[in-house]
Amino acid sequence: MIVDAATARNEQYKKLSSSHLAIVSASGNFQSIPAANASSGATLFSPSNPSRDDSKLEHVALDPSEPFVALLDWARRMNMRALLLEAGPTLTNVCFATTEVAQSAITITPRLSPESLAPKWNPFSEFGSLVSLAESEDASFTLWAY
Repeated sequence: MIVDAATARNEQYKKLSSSHLAIVSASGNFQSIPAANASSGATLFSPSNPSRDDSKLEHVALDPSEPFVALLDWARRMNMRALLLEAGPTLTNVCFATTEVAQSAITITPRLSPESLAPKWNPFSEFGSLVSLAESEDASFTLWAY
């Protein structure tokens, strides 16, 4: 699973039991993220050394002009065939700038009307087709294929 540092911080990500966690930060700030400690086994991705003194964590340097390249290289090295990304619009846009995205699940708040969920609505790709739509009181949950 790949998560941006803001999401990991806001949702207080901890060690994952069934997969490896990769945390991405453009600033190198991994403070206040429970999973960004030596016992979690997480991998930290940023353009510079993380703003923490923990040499037991793997750190992968990102090229700010092509950050997804390092993520894909790391995933291949780890023999991962698929990646799950949980992130905000900045990191998601970086991923969509490649041709590597096959599916996306997008949560939209507040809930939108089904008419507004035409493929042209997808904020990350005009080529996606809506596969599934589920709704709660305050959110729409969409699955897109590319």
